[in-house]
Amino acid sequence: MLLPTKCSFFAHYRLHKSKSPYICPECGGVCRAAHIQTHVKDVCCHYARKIGYKCPQCGVVYGGITSIKSHIQDVHCEAFHKCPICPMAFKSAPSAHSHIYTQHPGVSNQQAK
Repeated sequence: MLLPTKCSFFAHYRLHKSKSPYICPECGGVCRAAHIQTHVKDVCCHYARKIGYKCPQCGVVYGGITSIKSHIQDVHCEAFHKCPICPMAFKSAPSAHSHIYTQHPGVSNQQAK
């Protein structure tokens, strides 16, 4: 196996020799002894020799492009509720409905959707 850096080589070596600190050779994450094998097998796919996709925000590694896209959308993107009448957007649906009710009187619920 060819590892890209000396640091990843030593992390890989410690992993197989069960020596601390338990550092993932794929992502650099530090785990407790009880969790390192699960981490490298299921999270970083170290033993599968698969390409992983690392989240640029939090560093979590996923095995597939669909998984990383879903993670970014679910965890790191805020959903906004846009007013259908004006350019305003809100973090919650109740705030958007309140805005429509107060700022655009006379607009029915059907028109607001």
